Amino acid sequence: MNQRGLSLIELMVVIAIFSVLTMAGLSFSTNWSTINRLNAAENDLYHSFSLAKSQALRNAFAVSGGQAATALCFGNDTMTVHAAQPSGPASCDSTPVWSADLSPLVTVEANGVAVGCLCMSNHGRITQVGAGCVSCGGSGSLLLRSGGETKNVELL
Repeated sequence: MNQRGLSLIELMVVIAIFSVLTMAGLSFSTNWSTINRLNAAENDLYHSFSLAKSQALRNAFAVSGGQAATALCFGNDTMTVHAAQPSGPASCDSTPVWSADLSPLVTVEANGVAVGCLCMSNHGRITQVGAGCVSCGGSGSLLLRSGGETKNVELL
């Protein structure tokens, strides 16, 4: 007798092989997505730090004494840059001059603690002087974390 088609066992073997290949591909794409998310956050962080530093050096309102000429703030899944106002130094409460979305799956940390902001003096250096910056990070060495992946970022 001449049979055409696949037997049930042959079909089950093909489905099993396809399932194994799909699971392997899924794990690779999940890891790729996490790394891509961290790379995007790193690029946005470098961009925002550059902008904050240039705004601080421009120092439109003559902020001095190590006070914050700009503040780089992280919260509500956004990264924002705030400049000093005529009323005083920069803080995360003022109107942002720039913002970017930060993935809710990415956290910004320094020394194992989540960072809420970085303030910059009129010399373009990170500072913690002033009421709005006491709780801000004092280091340019940050850690971006997403899932099990981490990425060190040196901003100085």
